[in-house]
Amino acid sequence: IAWAAAGYNESNWQRVNDTKLEVWMADSKEHIDFKGIGWFRMHINIDKASTNTPLALGISQYGASEIFIDGKMVGGYGVVGRNHAESKYFNPEESPLMFVLDTPGRHVIAIRYANYKMSTGEINEILESTGFSVKMGTGNDMSDDHIHNIIYSGFILLCLAGFFMALCFVHFVLWLYHKKDKANLFFSIFSLAVATFLFTTHMEEIPLSVDVYDASGYCNYSAMLAIFISLSGLTNYLFSKRKIFFYVIISMGLLALLSVILKISEYSLTVLLMVFWISAIIESIILTLIALSRRQHGAKIVGVGVLLFMLLILVLAVTFVIATTKDDRVIITMDDAMGVAVVLIALATLLCIPVSMSIYLAWNFATISKTIIKQEKERQHLLETQNERLEIEVKERTHEIATE
Repeated sequence: IAWAAAGYNESNWQRVNDTKLEVWMADSKEHIDFKGIGWFRMHINIDKASTNTPLALGISQYGASEIFIDGKMVGGYGVVGRNHAESKYFNPEESPLMFVLDTPGRHVIAIRYANYKMSTGEINEILESTGFSVKMGTGNDMSDDHIHNIIYSGFILLCLAGFFMALCFVHFVLWLYHKKDKANLFFSIFSLAVATFLFTTHMEEIPLSVDVYDASGYCNYSAMLAIFISLSGLTNYLFSKRKIFFYVIISMGLLALLSVILKISEYSLTVLLMVFWISAIIESIILTLIALSRRQHGAKIVGVGVLLFMLLILVLAVTFVIATTKDDRVIITMDDAMGVAVVLIALATLLCIPVSMSIYLAWNFATISKTIIKQEKERQHLLETQNERLEIEVKERTHEIATE
């Protein structure tokens, strides 16, 4: 294929990026005349020390690709067809594609890329994308990073997801046995939403069909909305008699979900989500503080977990804002203190409410048990007193009869 050849003259091609082979079609600030399929070329210089050494490309994409080096096809992901129906989209999520260059100097990486969703209008630019990104490194480094990401990150996310699913099941069963206590129902929904969010986050980090990847993104978004709605329901049930604000939060969450389905502008959705998150956070904080000031039943225990959760959410939000680059990418790695701190804060954020709720339910169970034991002792004491009175009355009556 001529366009993949190393000697092809592409001087009249549009220059997309001068330093990195990275193109995000839906979000790019540069105008790209992309009709669903196209070629992308990049020139790289290899020194003598890097020759005959395993190198690797890691591509993350939302379409299908064929990858060429110096005109020779070295791999690809999905099926590049003549139209949308003939194409199959696959996201390898930066799985390393190994290759070796035996000569130093200038080489050409060419990618034939297809994603017809943009031309057919099927793309939802709010949660989906049409483009791809590529990074290059040594084979060992790329493999180590990929394995580390899948095994360690996946292990943590799946373990936490399993933990929250267990909490969901336990509290749902508790609610079935005592349906008047809706705190267990709301906490069960909260745990299910967190488990879904964690699992779908893991799904987005592994190689998948783009259709599955997109579906996972929608589930992840819906779970995020459910987390804040169920948390609002929990704090309202525990600390508020009027549920007006809870219904407002539900309405805003449903509106945010409907906005994605109807594909409104990204700016409008961002504003709506910010209002939704801030409203849910402020409402929970205010209700908790009021309950603490009134010394309501269990307010201290649950309040600490809710307030800590909200505080850590704000800390994470600020951290991500700080880590966001000028091209709207978030750069956080485990190689620096910030990356480790973010992981620890995220774990604390996820666990503070379950821990506080577990302590509250244990304390509530102990309180109810003490009350039942106390009532049982009072009942026993009352029965003993009545028995003693009856015995005295019997003796007196027996004495009266004997006297007569």
